[in-house]
Amino acid sequence: MRISIVILLFIPFLLKAQTAIIKPLSKGVNSIGSELNFIRVDEKTAYYSSSNMEQEHYESLIYKTIFIDGIWQKGTYFNLGDAQSVANITFFNDSIYFVVYDNLGNCNIVYRDNIKPVTKLINGQYINYPRAQNTQPHFVNHNNQKVMYFVSNREGGFGGMDIWLSIIDKDGNFGSPINAGPNVNSRFDEITPFFNNTEGALYFSSNRSESIGGFDIYNAIGHTNIWEDVKNIAFLNTEFDEMYLSFYTGNKGYISSNRTGALYKEQEYCCNDIFSFKILPKKEIKEESGAVFLKYLPLKLYFHNDEPDCCTKSTTTAKSYKDAYISYFKMEDEYAL
Repeated sequence: MRISIVILLFIPFLLKAQTAIIKPLSKGVNSIGSELNFIRVDEKTAYYSSSNMEQEHYESLIYKTIFIDGIWQKGTYFNLGDAQSVANITFFNDSIYFVVYDNLGNCNIVYRDNIKPVTKLINGQYINYPRAQNTQPHFVNHNNQKVMYFVSNREGGFGGMDIWLSIIDKDGNFGSPINAGPNVNSRFDEITPFFNNTEGALYFSSNRSESIGGFDIYNAIGHTNIWEDVKNIAFLNTEFDEMYLSFYTGNKGYISSNRTGALYKEQEYCCNDIFSFKILPKKEIKEESGAVFLKYLPLKLYFHNDEPDCCTKSTTTAKSYKDAYISYFKMEDEYAL
């Protein structure tokens, strides 16, 4: 039995600022291989990449899935031509953009339109830089200025894979690539950019030294190559890899991770599955004279019977919040939403 205890006092304790509900997608999408880059285009349709070992080489293909009765159904192969390995699909101006890998592992950003479904290289100067990885395109409209963010390990970066951008003119021509700058890029790898218009923030993954583990998700407020300081989005990260974040609404989206809960996780770095996430709203807090107060009091908390005061039916307590909270905190996982 649990009793409700109303505590009529201020609260000198800082609650968690933000958290998220994170769940793996169904086995119809996640498999023994790696699933990446889940892009939801409407209420019922999404596309993603799935990679597996085929005949001793790594092969990646794109699949389409439909949302029925609350479940993403088994993906069906989405044919984009004769390329042996494709990934990182996205959509822009009635065209499909994706990445093609050659036999040497090099990759280039290409597209197909609805008029002539022929695969073409992007026409911008050095978007597909020779002898470099050019991948993970993502399109954004910054105040009517169209921009493509992408990832490359080309010369002129800060080290490893960097996030770059190309400004698109009114005729659809791609401008020369610009590095997103030192507030985003580092001597480590920065990958999988996605811009959340609700926040005005670029989300990406990096394996920089201060990460919780492997690739972590970070964000930075700004645009093009003008960014505020990067923040680690700790409530989305684990000691494993988190990458390919995409938002479908302002607070809901998808990530790829090899965290605990991924299917067929038989070794440390295998394999990435797709997880949905919902970011919960921040608690309304207010700081006054070094103390923290909830916006609304009294506060109703639930404890096990006979806590925090034994052998009483009283609905209030004289104990401080800190003293009363200890036993509740130990049961956090059980009481979590």
